Amino acid sequence: MATLYQQNLIQLARNQKFELPKFYLRPITIADLVDYHELTANDEALKYDYPAHQNLEESLSMMVKWHLAQPLGKYGIILKSENKLVGNVSLSISEDCGICRIGYAVSPNYQRRGIAFDCVGFLSGYALTQLQIERLQGDVHEENRGSIALLEKLGFEKIAEETASSLRYESFNQLNYAKYS
Repeated sequence: MATLYQQNLIQLARNQKFELPKFYLRPITIADLVDYHELTANDEALKYDYPAHQNLEESLSMMVKWHLAQPLGKYGIILKSENKLVGNVSLSISEDCGICRIGYAVSPNYQRRGIAFDCVGFLSGYALTQLQIERLQGDVHEENRGSIALLEKLGFEKIAEETASSLRYESFNQLNYAKYS
């Protein structure tokens, strides 16, 4: 019999593509490399996450590592009107199935258009109704006011603060926001 974790992975495997009114959510592919690099090469867009990629080769290497090697729960945000990758959103399920983390990024040229709100809102609803989890959690750098506002607007509540590290910061104050199923 499959564990809850395995059942959740099966659910993600069965739902690798979603169609929203203005967007498709689907796995990122190598064909998305130029658009992916547009996002990952922008230091301002990544100032709370990781250092910008310096060239297409670095973006390809990181795309393979972070998206292609283990694609379940990881979605590129494709703007239908331009058939262009404009961001990504992901669900990461803990093996004990208590927590599912959501993460997201939108290309700077496409920010402040409701893209993250629509896509994170949709995927949050999916996770809370279709996965067997206790809570959905978004972890955000304390200075990332845009992400904090987005999570709060989507009904996430701040549950904790902790010291964290990332590829960019050795140590920073991370805020944890959650929604419960």
